[in-house]
Amino acid sequence: MKFFVVGLLSVYFSLYCNALCADDVYFSRLGMSQGLSHPSVMSIYQDELGSFWFGTREGLNRYDQNGIQVFTPEPGNLNSLCGERIRQICGDKNGSVFILTNRGISEYNLKTNAFLTLKDNVCTAISYGYNRLWIAEYNRLFVYKDGCIEKFFQFPDQVNISAIKELKNGCLVVGTFSSGVYYLDKKKRITQLLSDIGRVSVIYEDLKNDLWIGSYTKGLYYFQDTRLVEHYCTAALKGECRLSSDFVRDICEDNNGDIWIGTSLGINRLSEDRQHLYFFDKEGGRDSRKLSDCSVWSLYKDVQGTIWVGTYYGGVNYFNPEIKLYNYLDLQYPGKVKNSASIVGCIIEDEHENLFLCTEGEGVIYYDVKKKQCEQYSIKNPRNQYLFKSNIKAAYYDKNKRILWLGLHFGGLCKFNMSTREYTIFDEYQYSWNAVGDAASVRAIKPYGKDSLLVGTHSGLYLFNTRTNDFTLFSEHLHKYNPFVVDILFDKKQNLWVAGKGLLYFNVKTGEIREYLYDPKKENSLSSNNMEKLFLDS
Repeated sequence: MKFFVVGLLSVYFSLYCNALCADDVYFSRLGMSQGLSHPSVMSIYQDELGSFWFGTREGLNRYDQNGIQVFTPEPGNLNSLCGERIRQICGDKNGSVFILTNRGISEYNLKTNAFLTLKDNVCTAISYGYNRLWIAEYNRLFVYKDGCIEKFFQFPDQVNISAIKELKNGCLVVGTFSSGVYYLDKKKRITQLLSDIGRVSVIYEDLKNDLWIGSYTKGLYYFQDTRLVEHYCTAALKGECRLSSDFVRDICEDNNGDIWIGTSLGINRLSEDRQHLYFFDKEGGRDSRKLSDCSVWSLYKDVQGTIWVGTYYGGVNYFNPEIKLYNYLDLQYPGKVKNSASIVGCIIEDEHENLFLCTEGEGVIYYDVKKKQCEQYSIKNPRNQYLFKSNIKAAYYDKNKRILWLGLHFGGLCKFNMSTREYTIFDEYQYSWNAVGDAASVRAIKPYGKDSLLVGTHSGLYLFNTRTNDFTLFSEHLHKYNPFVVDILFDKKQNLWVAGKGLLYFNVKTGEIREYLYDPKKENSLSSNNMEKLFLDS
């Protein structure tokens, strides 16, 4: 056999990735391709059965484990929805969902799956409080309870109600289109909280019983009891309290106590101490993990703490601020990695918990998890080929010696010393049954004993001595069964499993071999003989 040392590693591309700060949010999406009737989602609600209701410009959508069902008005059917444009949705968590449409109010019965028209005239707002539905019809307030609608209060003629909220103390806060915000106590005495703030879009009470009022033109107002504490807007004196837009459409609180504000220019998160705002927007349409549309219409927190976002023309987005299962690094996104490959074949962690991303076409990308930085490597051999840019099929990192071993597709075995940045290519050209080089694709690398590696290739499983740099066949007995290897794994009893054309079990001590293959006549056989990866669970 022969090998050669080519020289020092050259870093041909080094960059700083766009930082994924601690406050980044990655959104999942639900749109028309999943069955949504329209991309404009004006309201969101989750019923007691776990189903989600999305109000759009063209129909009501119910989303559950069976997919999306769309409801629209059916001429001549009194048990259908009363209007096609859905403005608000709420419910009593006891079998009824209430829908405000452009033509009135419908009640959907979860038991009978039928609609009942409560109001067949234009209403301006609805809100479910404590055991009763509040209905606004211009300047008049009605309450719906036990199947009956009763008039509750009438404001002066110039008042046009746009939002209602029943507080935990039993009082009402009423927002208007142009007459400000009113506080109505249990004795129906009126106090004006705000005057000239334009159209009031949302009134929200948080877990601390503090009050939040959103306006179409003046931003967000924060009250404790009836005392104004803070006004968040684009012109706030404190920079950390400036909203991305004064057009506030909806508000919700997550389980951490942070307030999320939906605006016409993205989402703002207000920290629990109410001192810092963070901004999330579309950030470029190509990134599928960002907000699909920066114009936000509705926000809703479900029973699991997931926040659902209804957008103007991007359907539904959702995320959970409590669960950070992963950080998303899109290597194909412009400005990340030059000519990045679409496939990361394997990922190896080093002693600092940073990652080697081994790609199929763009070599090794070293990702610093804390600094959020990428560094891309290349190696040239004497034939002027970028070996690190070839197809990397396998990798193993020796943390004690700081050696990264790479299996190259038709390129042999590569040893890279992270301390010295020196590399060695083991490149054989012997046309013999035990060749491990250009004639074989290295698909698996595992440590074996003190100074050896098991190297799985398309021409067999070999033992590589890291001191002498020699390859020997691991087992002639095993080799006769199937020389084609794509992955290897040791189980808890140190038995060896070999994936190739089927699956082989090999008892290293006794030499026992069991073969598992696909058999169409056996229900408990493998589903296919084409193996890719083996994984041992806990």
